Amino acid sequence: MESPEQVKSRLENIRAVEPTLSGLATLSSGTRLRAQSQAQRVAAYQRGLLQVVAQVLPLMPREQGARSEPAMAQVELLAIGSERGLCGGFNTVIADEATRALGSYGDGAPSVAMVAIGGRLVRALRRNGIAPLWSISLSSTALPSYSVAAELAERWLRAYDLYELDAVDVVYNRYRGLGRYVTTTLRILPPQLPSLPPAYADWPPVIETDAQQLFARSIELWLAAAVYDVLLQSAAAEHAARYEVLDAASAKAREVISELELQLQVARQEAITTELQDLAIGAGLVNVPGVRYPRS
Repeated sequence: MESPEQVKSRLENIRAVEPTLSGLATLSSGTRLRAQSQAQRVAAYQRGLLQVVAQVLPLMPREQGARSEPAMAQVELLAIGSERGLCGGFNTVIADEATRALGSYGDGAPSVAMVAIGGRLVRALRRNGIAPLWSISLSSTALPSYSVAAELAERWLRAYDLYELDAVDVVYNRYRGLGRYVTTTLRILPPQLPSLPPAYADWPPVIETDAQQLFARSIELWLAAAVYDVLLQSAAAEHAARYEVLDAASAKAREVISELELQLQVARQEAITTELQDLAIGAGLVNVPGVRYPRS
């Protein structure tokens, strides 16, 4: 059995750690809420871009509506994970799904370039025997930057227009509620536009910019917003998972603190009782069998 000094030392150590766990859990919860709020603004921005596309598309030459697709030759598979741990199997399920996706292209598959976002995910992929062609690090304290999404969208579209890239698939965890996410594989290039809103019939806007340039720019911005939404959904899922792990650890620490406080209290009471017994025996107030006391 531990001595009171040992119990006190353990208690002090756990008391020092518990506020950190609680603070990290609160930080993850706040970051998740910011990611969700930002995702809502991105969705509104995308709806506005779709309105622009709906107005410009009728002005486009017919041959500009779609590109003539060659045989599928080059695919980029982007896996999005986390930069840090403390989020359970968040990166493991992404690595496993990316491994499955690589095998799903089958015989005669196109050339697939595997790329990754997140340092922890890169480690998980390497454990599966996959070495990403290149990777991007995420911020350890802030939400993903829109500039990352914009740079990816610009690079992908440039390669797509030059027939150097035929498709981009993204594997990520999409937020589905506190502590819940679903591992999703999404084809993001060619741009997967939803149903366009109806164009204005009575008073269409006056468009003086070249329709083709406006269309191309709108598609680029929409794709960048779609990539940014994926990054935000992944961040929300990551921080929700991290919050659950940290909150459980904080609750367990509080439980252990209560147990150690009770254990320390019992140990102190036993020590006091033993000391009182020794004093009583020394004063001759208690008879101990086998011990002869001098008569007064």
